[in-house]
Order: sequence, then structure tokens, then C-alpha cells
Amino acid sequence: MDKEENFSSHVVDLVKAKIILSELIGKDVHLQKKGEDFWGLCPFHNEKSASFTVSDQKGFYHCFGCGVHGDAISYIMSRQNVDFKESLKILSEQYGVALYKIKSKEQFQAFQQEKEKKEILLEIMEKAAEYFQKSLKNNKNSDMARKYLKSRGVSVESIDNFRIGYCDGTCASYLKDLGYSFELINEAGLIYGAEENFKN
Repeated sequence: MDKEENFSSHVVDLVKAKIILSELIGKDVHLQKKGEDFWGLCPFHNEKSASFTVSDQKGFYHCFGCGVHGDAISYIMSRQNVDFKESLKILSEQYGVALYKIKSKEQFQAFQQEKEKKEILLEIMEKAAEYFQKSLKNNKNSDMARKYLKSRGVSVESIDNFRIGYCDGTCASYLKDLGYSFELINEAGLIYGAEENFKN
């Protein structure tokens, strides 16, 4: 092995820490969230019903149909027909990890914290999307929005499939009540017009 390919002891963990697996696989596979995991049609064999599951928490994918199982690195290895080192290089370039410069545990911990923060932001966005969907269906002030969608020929099925929602300016307060901080909600882009709600 060439000297330049002697990756530091933390580099594999670091690359994995930067990746949200559902985002990576979601570029190839249409995934739907069910509970804590994501489900879709397996990209490794032909199937008509979804048996392929992706867990961001565990960092693994698994197909209950063909039995394929692995992590981000093995996914790229299989999809692009490359070896372990090449897969690692592809992912490191995609996620901005300098393979030959990560030498300390502190650097790894910093990237791990960044990953955890990103996961929380995605969680906030998911909570917001669910709130908007419920508001469109149940909020008494959303009648005009529902009538507008109907006038444009948007079906109930399309509303559900595309997760169309209604925003009445109360989502930030809802997220605050769930325990998320002003800073994180603001970073997720959901604070606009609602600053006063955090001052009361």
C-alpha cells in the first residue's frame, strides 16, 4: 500500500460520522420514513413491495428480501463496483473529509458534533413538516388554502404524497414547546416572523 493511502486511525469513523445514510441512499432510492427508519424498494434486486430499510441511527441498511446488509462504504462499493479504499475516497470527497489530514481524536469529535447537530436540524424540519400537514387538515384558518388547492385540481392523494401543508406562523412556538432551542429553530429557517414568541 502506498504511503499516501495509510489513512489515519480515525478516518473511516470520521467519514461515516459525516454521512446521513438516508440522504446518501435517497439519491438512488425513493425512501419513505416509517417510525425511526426509512423504507424503499431494494436497489440490489427487483421487487414490487418495499423490503429495503435504512437506519440513520445505526448507520446500516438491510433488505429483508435478498438479505443484503451494510453501511455507507459498502453501499458505494456495491453500487459503483469499487473496492473499500476507492469507496472511502469517493465519500470523503463528497462530504469534504481530508483523508490524509485527519490525525487527532479532537478533529473526529468535532465532526461528530457537527453530524449530531445536522441530525437535530433534520429532526426539526421533519417535525415542522408534520405540523404543517396537520395544520392544513385541521386548522380552522386553513379553509382558504384547502379551497385554493382544490381549485387548482390538487387531489387529496397528491397533498399526502407531496406533504403539502399550511403555515399560520405558529410552528416556531410549537417547536419551542417540544424543547428545541431558539438557535436551532432559527438555523433551520423556521423563526422568521416569530421572534416575539420566544421573548414571552
